[in-house]
Amino acid sequence: MINIGKIYSELSQVGKILLFVAVGIVFLFFMDQLVLGPILTRMKIMDAEIEAKKETIRRNMRILSFKESILKEYASYNEYLDSGEKTQEEIVGALLRKIETLAKQQNISIINIRPGDVIENPVFQEYRTSLECEGTLTDLLTFMNLLEESDYLFQITRYKMSPKSKGAEVIKCEMDIARILITAEEVLT
Repeated sequence: MINIGKIYSELSQVGKILLFVAVGIVFLFFMDQLVLGPILTRMKIMDAEIEAKKETIRRNMRILSFKESILKEYASYNEYLDSGEKTQEEIVGALLRKIETLAKQQNISIINIRPGDVIENPVFQEYRTSLECEGTLTDLLTFMNLLEESDYLFQITRYKMSPKSKGAEVIKCEMDIARILITAEEVLT
């Protein structure tokens, strides 16, 4: 068996120093391989993850900077959207009020107004209304133009005009009007 104490005692002063240096180097090598290597590797991985998360945060912050403008733009189209907050009766009521308001602005007399069917699609709902009214030709044409240019996305799908009586300026008009509401998703503010 090797006697380490005897070998150590036979070494000169320089040999003892070289032995300690060699043992120290071997110790440092094993420490590097067993302890420092895995720690440094893990630190590199964590640095890469941090950089990836920083980039994601930068991208998300850029998107969030547009939030106000996106919500403002979304609000401008709110009239065209059905968020599901109103019942069909409330929507039809608002539709009929808008038609009556536009008719009053153009001196159109409404004789009969009947809400029609509601056609449901996954993307939109179409609300139909039948209208009988009277007025001068100019007022009727202006009224029809105002309906189609309104924020309610009205579309006149059918109309029929005839004079109320022979030689009269008053025109009797029957028309079918449709309003389209696009189904909206909930927007988190």
